[in-house]
Amino acid sequence: VSLGQNLSQASLHLSKVVFSLGQATDSILGKSSTDITADLGVAQAEINRAHELLSLISADLAADRPNFKKLPLPFITNLYSQLETQMPRITTSVSTLRSLLTVTPNIIGLDGRKKTYLVLLQNNAELRPTGGFIGSFALITFDSGKLLDFQVEDVYSADGQLQGHVEPPSPIKEYLGEANW
Repeated sequence: VSLGQNLSQASLHLSKVVFSLGQATDSILGKSSTDITADLGVAQAEINRAHELLSLISADLAADRPNFKKLPLPFITNLYSQLETQMPRITTSVSTLRSLLTVTPNIIGLDGRKKTYLVLLQNNAELRPTGGFIGSFALITFDSGKLLDFQVEDVYSADGQLQGHVEPPSPIKEYLGEANW
């Protein structure tokens, strides 16, 4: 019973995280004017509580494993097995989101500094040392928790501004047939 109660409560807290993050996202994108700091604070508190409950669930699953295997109700044993299988993925996802929420205020410029990020959009079907051919890039600018600018550019528009010739390293020239670098 406690396993079910903790699972229900964890789900409730995670739904509150999603709601708060939705409100914060709408505000970041200029679709609403909610208090981003408050929304992120609620999300952080709710995900911390969900994380605590998920830890209790994992402990309950480990402690109750012998008892669940003996139950004559196959559907309960099946539900238990599914939950036991999914818990590592769920806890990893929640832990990742917890970490992301701690740095989000800084990323979106709530620290009072304007932030601009370069995002490289790569095609992994054309292998390069960084993971793929950079076909496009985006410049994303935040200030005080608001998205100010989002521009996507073709990499050739930036390459076209370069002057002169740079000889590529011999493996790039030899294996990729590139005359310029």
